[in-house]
Amino acid sequence: MRSPRKTRVRVLGLIVLLTTLALPLAADERVPPFERYPQALGAMFGEITGTGLHYHRWIGPNGIGVTGGIIYQSLDAEMPWLVENTLDYNLGVAYHRRVYGDEFGTGLAGSLYLVTGGGHRGYIPVIRTYPSGPEEPPAEEEYEGDYRAAFNLGIGVGIEIILLNHISIPAEFLYGAVFTPTLWGTTDWLRIGPTGQIGLRYRY
Repeated sequence: MRSPRKTRVRVLGLIVLLTTLALPLAADERVPPFERYPQALGAMFGEITGTGLHYHRWIGPNGIGVTGGIIYQSLDAEMPWLVENTLDYNLGVAYHRRVYGDEFGTGLAGSLYLVTGGGHRGYIPVIRTYPSGPEEPPAEEEYEGDYRAAFNLGIGVGIEIILLNHISIPAEFLYGAVFTPTLWGTTDWLRIGPTGQIGLRYRY
């Protein structure tokens, strides 16, 4: 017959063994979503890196994002009031450096990061002329303007909120510069000021 003391020692040893084996599993569960799911696809909206389809990837604390989009609409579109540019395309790249990140509870995580990036945008604006007369009269004439090329640079901070481990909402505040060489000689060839970007992605 086993003594009660030996039984207690064996039970205690079994508990210690199970606890030791369970610790790595618990640590794995605490890995935040931006490390478990380093890649993301979605859309980004902003001036510095552009608006359109978006891909992002974390590589440790470093991240890279690529955004690109294109729109073409003719002047005789069904809803001409929506046509500001007959052609509008952009391509941008951003580098991110995470300075803090954590999982705050079931289904909620976030990270704070530095961001710098730039991009290129090309567009052909719609020029409208209006007759003198009543306020906001219909356009008398509209035509395509000259092609314009812009180059953007920016630096700032961003925050990524992750819901349900996969839904990523990045929001960025940057100071940016927009150079438009095709407008050289006018007051619009260079703009510098604060700007924002926001996106919606799925992490996987």
